[in-house]
Amino acid sequence: MIHARADYNRIQDPAVSNPELATGGAPIAVDEPVFLIRGKDVCAGAALRAWADRLMEIGGDMETAEHVRMWAVRMELWQNSHGGKIPDTPSHLLAGDRCLQPHQQRVIDEKTALDEKISKLTTFTENSLFLALPFEEQERMARQLEAMTTYSQVLEERINAF
Repeated sequence: MIHARADYNRIQDPAVSNPELATGGAPIAVDEPVFLIRGKDVCAGAALRAWADRLMEIGGDMETAEHVRMWAVRMELWQNSHGGKIPDTPSHLLAGDRCLQPHQQRVIDEKTALDEKISKLTTFTENSLFLALPFEEQERMARQLEAMTTYSQVLEERINAF
């Protein structure tokens, strides 16, 4: 795991070195970016609720969303008894060599939007409505999906080079 804060990089998934611990699926990859929100962070509850809302918008699991909302409440209750803090990060603790430039953020935003379109098109191609389309249209949509996937891979390469 690569944390947004360099001082959190000490927190790693033990299942990477011991796969028997990966009871909920694959271990978190050593190069996967993660973002940790602490209980004392006064933004935590709102951030978790926004995440749960977004999960529901994209058709995610309601039970997971409710669990995250309850976790937001738990964090806020913890703050009530232990105190909260406005988040801050000294610049020397930020992971990476530099912050993203505006054009780099635009590439990330572009990939995010493209991946959502890929997901929707993929879901549609698995639908009976897709099979009812003329074969030629199915072929065009399949080529579109292939081109979009290639485009997304190129954007990912660019992002990884930042």
